[in-house]
Amino acid sequence: MRNQTIIALASTLLLYVVPARAQVTRFSPTLRPGQHLSISTIDGDVTVSRGDGRTAEIVATKIVRKGDGTRVKAVMESTDDGYRVCTIYLHRGEPDRDTCASRSRNDWNGSDNFDVDISYVVTLPAGALLAVHTVDGNIDVRGTDTAPSLHTVDGSITYSGVAPATLNTVSGDIHATITSGDWAADATMRTVDGSIDVSLPAGIALTVKGSTVDGDFSSDFPLTVRGKWGPRSIEGSIGSGGTRTLRLGSVDGDIALHRR
Repeated sequence: MRNQTIIALASTLLLYVVPARAQVTRFSPTLRPGQHLSISTIDGDVTVSRGDGRTAEIVATKIVRKGDGTRVKAVMESTDDGYRVCTIYLHRGEPDRDTCASRSRNDWNGSDNFDVDISYVVTLPAGALLAVHTVDGNIDVRGTDTAPSLHTVDGSITYSGVAPATLNTVSGDIHATITSGDWAADATMRTVDGSIDVSLPAGIALTVKGSTVDGDFSSDFPLTVRGKWGPRSIEGSIGSGGTRTLRLGSVDGDIALHRR
C-alpha cells in the first residue's frame, strides 16, 4: 500500500513538472507603406519592433496548458488594405477554418474549457500601419514610424516611437516614449487601474489635456493643474502649443510627463 501511495504521489508531481506544449506558426506578408497590419488575440502578449525590407515577420507561439490545442490557432487573412492576423477558437463541432470570422451558428460552449495562450512577436516594415488588440496580455511596441492603435484589457503597454493614435488599457500601466516632435494627429492614452508615464522630446510643441480621479500629476513641463481633492484635471501648452493635442486619462493612477 505504501509503494502504491509513493507511485501515486510521484505521478502527481510529474503532472506539475511537465512543461506546457509550445507550437510555433509563422507568417511573412509583404506590406507597402500605408498598408495595415492588424494583430488580435485573447490570451497572450504582443511584441512589435521595426524591421528592414518590405516583409513583415510574424511568429505566433502557442502554449497549451489544458484542452484541445488543435482547436486554437493563429490564422492570417488578407484585407482591402493589408493583412489581419488573429487567434481563433473553434467551437465543438465547428469545421476547421482559416478566417478570423466564424461562419458557425453554434454558440460558444463553456465546456470547451481551454487554457491556451498565443503570443505574437512581430517585425514591422517601415511605413506600415499597426493595430493590436489583446484581452489578457501585455503589449510592447518599439521603433514604429507610423501612429499605431494599441488596446488591451488586462495588461500593460510599453511603447516607443512616433506619437501613437491610441494607447488604451483597463488594468495596467502605460509607459510611452515619443521619439519625434512631428505629430501627424492627436494622441490618446487611457487606463482605468494604472498609471501613465510619458517621455516627450524637449523641444516639442503641443496641447496637453488630462484627468485622474485617484492619482497625482507630475510634469517636467509647466502646465496648469485644476483640482486638489477628488477628480483632478490638467491642461496646458508645451512650447508654442502647436496644433496637436495629447489626451491622458486614468481613474486609479498617476500621470507623469518627462522631458527627454
